Amino acid sequence: MTMVLLISVIGCKSNIRVGGYTPVDKQLDDLREKNFQLQAEVDKLEKNLAARVAEIDELKARNLPLPKSVEGVRPDDLPRFASITFGRYSGPIDTHNDGKDDTVRLYCDTLDQKGRLIPVAGSALLEATYLPVSPDADIKAKPVTLARRAYTPTEFSDAYRSGMTGSHYTLELTLPTEMPEAATKLTVSVAITDASTGKTTTASIDMNVKR
Repeated sequence: MTMVLLISVIGCKSNIRVGGYTPVDKQLDDLREKNFQLQAEVDKLEKNLAARVAEIDELKARNLPLPKSVEGVRPDDLPRFASITFGRYSGPIDTHNDGKDDTVRLYCDTLDQKGRLIPVAGSALLEATYLPVSPDADIKAKPVTLARRAYTPTEFSDAYRSGMTGSHYTLELTLPTEMPEAATKLTVSVAITDASTGKTTTASIDMNVKR
C-alpha cells in the first residue's frame, strides 16, 4: 500500500500547481515576460536620460567661464552676433523684365560686436512697409505692411553665400503684383533671431521702387 501511494505521488509531480490554478511552467514564463518588459522600459529610460544629460551638458558648455589658462581674454572678447549691415547692391529688382520691380533682394552681413562677419544659426523675418498719403497734412500716417516673409532656420542657413566678393546672406522678398500708388518708397526691415542666445537683432533700409 505504501509503495503504491509513493508511486502515485511521484507520477503526479509534473501536475503540481502553485499559486492557485497557475501551472509552474506558465508562472515562470509570465515572470520572464514581465522581467523582459521591465528591462526594456529601464533601457528606454536610461537612453532618454543619457540624451537629456548630453543636452544639458551642451547648454551648460555655452555658458562655462573661460579656462584659467587663457590669459588676457575677457568674456566680452568672445564673438557674438551684434548687428546687421546691407551690401551696396541691396534693393528692388525687376525679375520679370517688364519695367516694374517685383522683388526686394538684400545682401545682409551679420557682424559681431567688433564689426567682423560671423555666421548665425537662427531664423529671419523680412517686412516691407510704406507710408500712405495722409488726407490731413497735420496727421502723420502710420506705416502699412506691404509684404512679409519668414525664413525658417534651414532656409536662413541655405541663404548663406561665400565667394570672391565675400560672405553674406542673400534674402529675398516678393512684392505684390498690385501695389498702391503711394508705395513707391519702401522701408524694408530684417529681424534675425540668434538660436544660441534667443536674441533678435533688427535693421532696416529705405528704397525706391519702380511701378
